Amino acid sequence: TEDFFAQNSPYQNDDLVQLVDNLTKENVNYKKVTTWLDGTLIHISNEANLIDGIIYRKKESDYYVNTLILSGSELNAGIFGVYADGVT
Repeated sequence: TEDFFAQNSPYQNDDLVQLVDNLTKENVNYKKVTTWLDGTLIHISNEANLIDGIIYRKKESDYYVNTLILSGSELNAGIFGVYADGVT
């Protein structure tokens, strides 16, 4: 996942990509989008507080969202770095 979103990544900016999450090792699908979930246009002026690097990702000038969000499915808490150890 991090290789795809890294600056100067050699991978093409496809509309739909399936990547392996660095933390959970699960397959994660990201879809290229131009609007937020509420339908407002994604723009560089409103991205600072909304591109979290987990749900929404940015690659160069393109924006991607985890497709589980689009479908309303549950997310694995591990993608946020949560562990089932009672502490983390």
